[in-house]
Amino acid sequence: NLSLESLRKFAPTIPTLHEVITSFGQKQHLFIELKAAPPKPELFLQELEPLSPGIDYHIISLDNAFFKGIECISAKYKLLISTTNTAKIVTESLANPFGGVLGHHALVNDKYHQLLRNANQKAGVGNINSKYSLYRAINHDIEWIFTDKADKILALFSSLKDR
Repeated sequence: NLSLESLRKFAPTIPTLHEVITSFGQKQHLFIELKAAPPKPELFLQELEPLSPGIDYHIISLDNAFFKGIECISAKYKLLISTTNTAKIVTESLANPFGGVLGHHALVNDKYHQLLRNANQKAGVGNINSKYSLYRAINHDIEWIFTDKADKILALFSSLKDR
């Protein structure tokens, strides 16, 4: 664990949650990933007060145990992230019920997407870096698309709209 002071020395460009919310809150939809349960949930929740869950943000995590302490935020605004364990994560999301599942576009397949949709949950896919993965996501009505090649994907998306 690093203190904020140590983190600032090591990586001065990494913003705090407060800085992200101040800069982007109510302007961009935020996907706030928990890498651990908030050590002081009341402070975490205080930071989120100016925002509306589902409209301004979703809380995402690899492990639903990290949602401990923030039960006042409805489960429908919490999303699980699958890595290679998509079947387990989809089952877990359906059982709780969370808001849905995020994962690699090749792993959140039609079967899982349909299970989630039947339970009024959503799916998001990442690693969208080619026109084929973008077309697949669009054709399957995937709710959220994540990419580290935003300029390329936006250009592809614009070309589709021009057709």
